[in-house]
Amino acid sequence: MSAVLEDEVMDEARLGRLESDVAHIRSDISDLKTDGRQIRSELGSLNAKFAALQDEMHVSVGTLRDETHTSHDALRLEMHTSHDALRLEMRTSHDALRLEMRTSHDACDWKCTHHMMPCAAK
Repeated sequence: MSAVLEDEVMDEARLGRLESDVAHIRSDISDLKTDGRQIRSELGSLNAKFAALQDEMHVSVGTLRDETHTSHDALRLEMHTSHDALRLEMRTSHDALRLEMRTSHDACDWKCTHHMMPCAAK
């Protein structure tokens, strides 16, 4: 009978340890579930922040693209305006020089014809 009592005491001790181990395992599983929920929550928060940053980046890139096109168009217009002004100035200067040469030549012709001398400008 003492052997049976010893077996029962040992079985109860084992059962106590097993129950204690099961309690620890349940506690660990509960902690893991809590940690998993926190990780999902933090991941959701990070995903929301990332999406907001992506939206900001898209807006910034769009704004930069618009500003670049506007600046490019303004520079192109300024270049064409300057080119046209330079062309007009050159044409005006050319015409003025041509008129001056013609006037000078005509004056020389008049002097040469008037004095009966050959014109050196020809």
